[in-house]
Amino acid sequence: IGKSNNNRHKLEEQLEGVLRMLNASPKFKKISFVNDIINHLSFKMELLGHSDYFDTLIASSAIISSDLFITEDQKLSKVIPQTITELKPYFNYNIDISTWSNFFSVNN
Repeated sequence: IGKSNNNRHKLEEQLEGVLRMLNASPKFKKISFVNDIINHLSFKMELLGHSDYFDTLIASSAIISSDLFITEDQKLSKVIPQTITELKPYFNYNIDISTWSNFFSVNN
């Protein structure tokens, strides 16, 4: 389903269902965005050239809580390792970055 106005209602219904499922599942941990480290990483990514705040916020939360981040955003894929490298003396994070097509080809 695309993001056209005609499909917006259906998209919102599907998203609400997925969010309910994620919230109810014990497999997933909620991450608070009210976090000084997430904010710092997000700001660092902005300084390195990625200006989309929500992209950097999501990527920053993944850095501190996940082993894998999947994105199709090539610019973001380059900024994440730069951010981690520059902050190595202060933070010890490591995350693999993949695209959806690579992720599915490896896991099938």
